Amino acid sequence: MMVRGSKSLTGQSTFYIQKKVGLSGLIIGGADLVLFIISCLLKRQPLLVLRVFKSADFTRGIVAS
Repeated sequence: MMVRGSKSLTGQSTFYIQKKVGLSGLIIGGADLVLFIISCLLKRQPLLVLRVFKSADFTRGIVAS
């Protein structure tokens, strides 16, 4: 278990390093999500058919469940 105020071998606080790793993970995950959506929209037989979300009833049902 890391303590927020501790220092790493490079002299930076571990909280700063954890924050940096978490932020980079969110950025990479967001980029992957965008690429996945683009690939699903461009393929003839996508892994996930995103066009069904054009239906308002379907979208509301998914969000509600």
